[in-house]
Amino acid sequence: MHIGTGFLFHVASKAPDPQGFAQQASLIEQAETLGFESIWTSDHAFSRHQTSPNAAQLLAWLAGKTRHALIGSIVSLEAWHNPVRVAESLAALDLLSEGRVMFGVGRGLGPIDFDGYQGVSAEPCARITEYVRAIAGALETGVLSSPGPLYQQPPVTIYPRANLSFQGRMYAMIDSTASARAMAALGFGPLLMANKPWEAVLREAREYAELYESIHGRAGPRPVLLSLTSVDADPACARAWHDTYAAPYGCRTIDQGRPTDAYGTGRAQGVYQSLRFMTDLQLHGTPRQVVEASVERVRSLDAAAMINILSMDGMPAEVARRNLLTYARDVLPRLKAVDAHRTIGHSMAQPAASVMSL
Repeated sequence: MHIGTGFLFHVASKAPDPQGFAQQASLIEQAETLGFESIWTSDHAFSRHQTSPNAAQLLAWLAGKTRHALIGSIVSLEAWHNPVRVAESLAALDLLSEGRVMFGVGRGLGPIDFDGYQGVSAEPCARITEYVRAIAGALETGVLSSPGPLYQQPPVTIYPRANLSFQGRMYAMIDSTASARAMAALGFGPLLMANKPWEAVLREAREYAELYESIHGRAGPRPVLLSLTSVDADPACARAWHDTYAAPYGCRTIDQGRPTDAYGTGRAQGVYQSLRFMTDLQLHGTPRQVVEASVERVRSLDAAAMINILSMDGMPAEVARRNLLTYARDVLPRLKAVDAHRTIGHSMAQPAASVMSL
């Protein structure tokens, strides 16, 4: 199966930013050599919790550091960006990386990602959908346009134009029924994290697959599963890392996202509940335990790939390195030998279409 890793530029609380970035960069530069088939990052701002303010910039850096691994955005916050600039930047990056870009979108943590931007706020799903529709269309046709009502853009030709189709290379974090329908209609696959009871995650994945097929008349991209993963030969050590670093991730996400402000008290309770499940369901244990749990989850979800976050919020550099190297040595080869048909980016050999109906 396809196994990737993600780096969200969590900077340990006592480390200065230059040191934290250097530590993350050192780990990222090893990822392809260690055998990871894709490397991912994200958009987040105004916090040392995730100091990755421009996913496209980091992906461009990654393109120059790698030769074969796919490079992708876990979440690109389109409310920050002009869609024309996003489409042109993605097309240019895809040409420079020879078709290795994976495009992932989402809505962000909440106000923390928007408060510092004058005139930019957390956008409703409808506006984000119009942005993403325009970008996806431009990547296929070379022309970006949007009829509104929330985003109006007369047709404009983007330069450069993507040479290869992005179909099968676009994923979205799904947070509502409305966003599921919108992203399925645009051809996006689901990027999932276990943030609710596993049975509910499985049900939502099935519902998304059925929705996609009902819209397009064909099966859609299999899900990609994202996990905060702690692994060590000593199960007590892996558990301690999980408790110390993976579990507080949810608490800090609550603090940074301020769900009560973003969603209101009722929905905020659901956010807190989701984050509790997210903490409980992240993978941890010995290499054998992590392999077995990964295979079980990927197969039950019928996922195409698994992306592991191995350097977590507040994790010292030496612990992050040990976690990464242990996974690469004792888990990664065993998982890559299982279910070779589970992969992503499979449509990249196809040229971009001359016309795309959205």
